[in-house]
Amino acid sequence: MIRRVMIINGRRTSLRMERGFWVALEDVAQYRRLTMADLVSQIDEGRGEAPLTRVLRITAVSHFRELLNRPAELAGLCRSHHHDSGGTQDDHCANPGQQARHLAEQQPA
Repeated sequence: MIRRVMIINGRRTSLRMERGFWVALEDVAQYRRLTMADLVSQIDEGRGEAPLTRVLRITAVSHFRELLNRPAELAGLCRSHHHDSGGTQDDHCANPGQQARHLAEQQPA
């Protein structure tokens, strides 16, 4: 478990989650072009009574599930990347997890 202390919506908050969730949330923040504190603040504002760390985990998983459920967009991205590079199809185009990460790196918020 990794503990981070942040100022979220004007209050000091200590959050503990597994490293993988922190890494995933950093990817989400980058995809949305937000700082980690801004992402967590937005999530905090809309969470209602649910525990913040639970909603953060759900946000991370939901983000990548959404990306993985966009096969046509991912396929187009891979074709475009293949054509632009002038080479053979990259491994990320054959692996859905890598496709989602590549899509997240390429798409604006």
